[in-house]
Order: sequence, then C-alpha cells, then structure tokens
Amino acid sequence: MRKDQGNTNTFELARTSIGLEISLHTNAKIENRQNKVLYSDDFFHLDSNTLSTIAAALHSKNSGTGSKFGSKNIFVPEANPQTITLSKSKERGACFNTGELWRPHLLRFLPNYPFKDHQKIGVSWLHGRKSGILADDMGLGKTLQAIAALDQHIRDKKVKCSLVVCPKSLIGVWEAEIKLWAPHLCIVTVCSTIAESKWNMVGQQCHVAITNYETIRSNNPNPNTFDLVIYDEIHKLKNFRSSSYNSAYKLRPEITWGLSGTPLENKPTELVSILHLIDRNRVAISESKFGPASLRSLASRYILRRNKTVISGELPSILEKIEHVPLSREQRDAYNKIRKKGNTKQLSQWIKLFGQLRELCDFDPNTHRSTKIDRAVELVKAIRQLDEKVVIFSYLVAPLSLLHSKLISELGSAHSLAILTGSSSASDRTDTINLFQEKQEPSVLLCTTRAMAEGVTLTSANHVIFLNEWWNPAINSQARDRVYRIGQKKDVYVYRIRTIDTVETRLEEILNSKSELFSEIVSKLSSDILDHNSETPKEYVRLLA
Repeated sequence: MRKDQGNTNTFELARTSIGLEISLHTNAKIENRQNKVLYSDDFFHLDSNTLSTIAAALHSKNSGTGSKFGSKNIFVPEANPQTITLSKSKERGACFNTGELWRPHLLRFLPNYPFKDHQKIGVSWLHGRKSGILADDMGLGKTLQAIAALDQHIRDKKVKCSLVVCPKSLIGVWEAEIKLWAPHLCIVTVCSTIAESKWNMVGQQCHVAITNYETIRSNNPNPNTFDLVIYDEIHKLKNFRSSSYNSAYKLRPEITWGLSGTPLENKPTELVSILHLIDRNRVAISESKFGPASLRSLASRYILRRNKTVISGELPSILEKIEHVPLSREQRDAYNKIRKKGNTKQLSQWIKLFGQLRELCDFDPNTHRSTKIDRAVELVKAIRQLDEKVVIFSYLVAPLSLLHSKLISELGSAHSLAILTGSSSASDRTDTINLFQEKQEPSVLLCTTRAMAEGVTLTSANHVIFLNEWWNPAINSQARDRVYRIGQKKDVYVYRIRTIDTVETRLEEILNSKSELFSEIVSKLSSDILDHNSETPKEYVRLLA
C-alpha cells in the first residue's frame, strides 16, 4: 500500500488473493471528500456518504484525533457491491465488506457509452451477476446500463442470443437505444404469435430478440432458446399466479435480469415473487414469511438501487404542491346523493360507490362543472405565459377530454395541445412525443397515467399536473419522472389537484401508507442505515445513496 504523494487524498488500491485493501495514512483529510482510489491504472471516486462512513468508523477507533487519522487499514473482500458491512473486529479494526465498485477493464471495451459514475457501477454489477434487479430510481438510465452489460456478454461470447421482454409501449424505445449504443448487434422484434420453431430461428439469427409481455403470455418460446433474459418493468410480473408470470417462469436462461424503478408496489409478497422468478433455486415463494427487515435483507442480495441523489448535482430542484379545491355546488349535490347509498354490506357495491365518488371529484357528468378542471386551466395559462411546457396526467380519459375541450376554448386553438391515451397507436405516440420534445408546439401534453408512466422522456416540460392519481404511488412517481430525470435542465413543478372533504382524503392516506412500505423495504436499499451505537455485530451501510 502506498499513498499518492501528489495528492494527500489519493490512495493506491492493490489486489490481494482475498480482496482489496485501502490504507488510510496519517493526516489523510477525509472531510474534504475529494478522495480517489487508483485501481488498475484507472481512478474511481468514493462518494461522500461512503467517505463519511469510513471517517466515522476510523474516528471511533481513534477518539480524540479529530479528522486526522493514524494508520488504519480497511479490508475490502469480494462481495455484493451494493452494501458495505461494518464489523468491529479487534484483529482488523474497522472492517468494510464490499465488492468491486466497478471494473475499469470492462469499461475500456465499451468506449461509445456515455456513462455517468453511477452507471459505470451499474454496468459492472449487472455484468457480474446471473440474477439481479437494477432498481434505480426512474430517469437514471437503467436501459442504457442493461444494454452495455449485455453488449459485453455478447462480445465475450458468453451470450449468443438474448431476449428483452418489455411493455408493448417500450419496444420502440429498446429498438432505438440498441441501435444508438450498440448498432453492431442484430435485433429481431417479435410482437405477434409465432410457432416455437420460429422462436428457435430467432434465437439462431439475432443477438437480441425484443418482445412484450402479451406475446410471451400467449406464445412461449422454447425454454432454452435464450441465454439471457431481461425483464423491463419486471414489477409487471409481481403476481406469481398470473399467466404472464407462469409464461416467464417456463423460460430457463442462464442469466436473468430485471429492470424496475418500483420493484414493490403494493405488498411485500410481490417482491418475493419477482425474486423467486430471477433465482428460483434460492428464493422460495412465501405468503407470510418475510417482514420488512428480513425482506430488505433478502432483497439486498439481488437488488441494486440508487436514487436521484447520485446525480443531485446535475438535476435541478423539484417542488411538489397539493392544490386543494372545493367541489362545485353541482358536484357536491351529486356526491352527497351517491354517498347516502353507502349502507350496503357487499364489498363489490362499496368498490362501485367509491369509484363513482372518485369520478365526481373530477367533474359532474350532468353539468360538466369541475373545480379541478377550472384550476388546471388556470395553471396551464400561467405556465404558458412563462413560455414553458406542461404534462397533465389523469388515470381516466373523460376528465382529459373535458379539459382538452376547455383548453381549446380558452387558448383559441388546438395547435398548442396534444393528447395521448391507451388507444393511441404506436406511431401516433412516437410522433407526438417527438414533436413535444423537439418543437415549440405543442406545449401542453395531456395523457392517461398508465399509457405514459413508463419508458418515456418528456424533459422538454418542467411542469406536471395530476388531475387525479392512481391507487398506486409507484405509478404516480413513474409518471412524474417522465419529466424529472436525466436531461432536465429547469426546475420542476408538480401540482396535485385534490378535492376537499371527499374520498380523495382517504386515497391520500392509502398513497402515503403504500409509500411508507416502499420506503421501508426498497428505498432503504439506497440509503445509509449505519447506526454507530448499535450493539448488532454487523450494520449494513448502503454504498450508493
């Protein structure tokens, strides 16, 4: 071990038979957080959270020395690169257990990829695993990382043919991204029913086959056709009893990767189902076995998650605001009439009534009066005065259609507006998104949440309006992050319009509860949870905040 004499904050990393060692010499100033580590003639940065953890651990072993440390070693054996494990060992002192953060020799063979630091780690992590879920927050480039890791496997001749399974709306995204970053790879897209023999032909003739969940559900490939399978938006396979899950389960690739910014949406068993799919020999399906802590421990073996703090210096700020509005008189009268019917004991009737009340929060179907629509029109007019763009989400088509008509009346033209729903064709969808991203008009895009919540970049807008919200907070977050993601240059403003004294108050409680569950199990995979005062032998510290 030796310290780079030209930089008091640089340490040479030497390979050993059992791992790596970093020697922190006397007077190493951890607190300025400019540290680099030299490994195989390349440098990588230790992020500030990691440095803080190291500094705190060493400080606890050297009380009274302030920020200047005596000679201490940190041993780093091969392990899961997501986590650092701190153990108090008399023989070694402060000990951190992690895997290689990234392997420079891998990236040298992928010179055309515009990697950010967190993506370098993600590529290396995927490339080194047979089973894994890249669960980065939306907008951090999961598709790019997966393509790069796959590309290297194909270059190494470890993979002959791979299969990408994604939502139908994302097939064009995968085609475009592979053609952009790995044009040497042969692609075949399968979007209709074909015989098993033709699947075998696909496997023999291309590097990457791209299909959707509907196709594999109705038409299974030969289980051994593909060496590697990537499930984009793998949370769509959260129900192990579904036909889509059973179809995916029949595949027997050597390597299985999943991509999802929201691997857990409603309940813990969903995550267990996904983990079982990617590693069925080590993870068993269980309805009740896992509590939040044990499930998080299990997930940490398979999931790499980073949130947007890894690019916090690159992204502008985001401001989220709830816009509370009262119901109009017409809405309230209709609302109260339906509410009085709520004396049934049948669950199906309660669900029906709840749905009717939610729809009345958007507008009165008889008079078309809507305080939400009125407020949305006011917001759109103010945003357009700033010469900025806005995306408006609704999980129902009817409020969007009503708002679209009102905006045409207010703005005097439909030229500034575009609307996309689940019934929009793939070509219309692509053309509209390209126009919205590249041209000054349209400046207002109205879309249904499910149709546009995944795999779309809308960074030309910096305002988001939710007329209403889905039951699932993960879907709402995905929708918001079409705008707030890599490539966004302006501050982002999010407006959630909610009615006062209605079922939307209860919905807010449900959304908050589900968000807390996601935070408890998944978000903590990307946070530093070290407790220096804990008596537990090992505390898990997340490497990437």
